[in-house]
Amino acid sequence: MLQDFVQPTFLKRGDKVAITGLASKIDNDVYIKPALELLHQWGVEVVTGQSLHEEWFAFAGTDSIRQNDFQTFLDDSSIKAIFSARGGYGSSRYLDKVDFTRFKNDPKWIIGFSDITAVLSHALTLGIQSIHGPMPKTFFQDETGSSLESLRKVLFGELTSYQFEPHTLNRVGNADGILFGGNLCLLAHLIGSKSDVDTAGKILFLEDVDEYHYSVDRLMVQLKRAGKLDQLKGLLIGSFSDMKDNAEDFGMTPYEIIRHWTQEYDYPIAFGVGIGHEAKNLAMPVGRPVQFGVNENSVELKF
Repeated sequence: MLQDFVQPTFLKRGDKVAITGLASKIDNDVYIKPALELLHQWGVEVVTGQSLHEEWFAFAGTDSIRQNDFQTFLDDSSIKAIFSARGGYGSSRYLDKVDFTRFKNDPKWIIGFSDITAVLSHALTLGIQSIHGPMPKTFFQDETGSSLESLRKVLFGELTSYQFEPHTLNRVGNADGILFGGNLCLLAHLIGSKSDVDTAGKILFLEDVDEYHYSVDRLMVQLKRAGKLDQLKGLLIGSFSDMKDNAEDFGMTPYEIIRHWTQEYDYPIAFGVGIGHEAKNLAMPVGRPVQFGVNENSVELKF
C-alpha cells in the first residue's frame, strides 16, 4: 500500500503566491520582473520577499533574512504557493531552524529544484507534497514553453501524464510508487539529516550539473551504501549537464555509472528524461503516487 502524502490545494485564479530567495542571490530586473508578469497572466497575485533585494556574498541575504522570509510565507495562510527564486546554494544552512508547524496544518506548494531539493525532501519527511520544477531564474529557458506549461498544469491540477523517448540504457518494466527525487549531490548530502527521505517504495528521479565523472560515481556509491537504491520501485534519470572528466579518463559516462550501480536490481529505469539543468525541465510533483512504464519503444509516467 502506497503511503499517503498530503497534497496542497491546487491553485485557482485569484490566489496569492510568493517568490523568495531561499538560496543564492538573483537579479530582479532580469529574472523576477518577467516572472511576476507571467504569474499575473496565470491569474494569481504575487508577493515577494525581502531576500530578493538582499545580497550577502553569494546568497540572497544572510541566513536569517532568507529564513525569516521563508517562515513568513509558510505561516501566512493567504499564501498558497512559495516559489524559490533560484537554486545555487544555501537553503540547507538554516533549514533546521524553520518552524514547519503551521505548514503541516495548512500545507501549500513549495516549488524549486537543484539546491531546493533539500527543502522539497524536508517537506516530504513532514508528509507534504511539493514540486520539483522551474523557478523564476529558469522560467524562460525552455523556448518551447513546455517546461513552464508543465509547472502551470501541476499547480492548477491539470497534469495527467508524461511521455519520454526510449534510451539504449533503459531497463523495461512497470511499477507503481511515490514520486521522489532531485539533485543527486543534494540527496547524498541529506543522508543522515532531518531531511533524509526513506526511498523504499519510491519512483526516484535524479539529475545533476557541473560534476566530475568520478564524483557522480562517488555519489552513487553513497546512495547504494546507504540503502537508497535497494527498495526502489523505479528510477528516472534526467540531465547530467556540464559534466567533466579528469585528464585520465574515468572510463564511464554519468549514465553508464548509474547503470553500473543499479545493475543488480530489476526495477524499471528510464534515462534521458526532461528533468534538470537543461532547457527542458518538466515539473515533477514530489510525493505523488504514479504509474511508471518502460518498454522498448516508449516511457510513460502517469499521475
